[in-house]
Amino acid sequence: TELVEVFRRHPRPSREVPSIRRFSIELLIAVTKIDRSAIEMMRSELEETLEAVMETTSEMESYSTFSGSVGLSRHRVTISSLV
Repeated sequence: TELVEVFRRHPRPSREVPSIRRFSIELLIAVTKIDRSAIEMMRSELEETLEAVMETTSEMESYSTFSGSVGLSRHRVTISSLV
């Protein structure tokens, strides 16, 4: 699926798109709240992928606003809590 592909293309947090993995996880959560069958279709791919995200989370992914590469405002929920 496209969401799993996002995680494959971004196995680690990046400065270019620091929130792409967080936004993908939030989108995944929203989709599964609307359609529980969606997670069943992706379950096998998602388990491995989300485990890899958990192992590679970064402080950078905790921020929603940046000035250059410096995080200014934190998300209320950590990415680890989302996963």
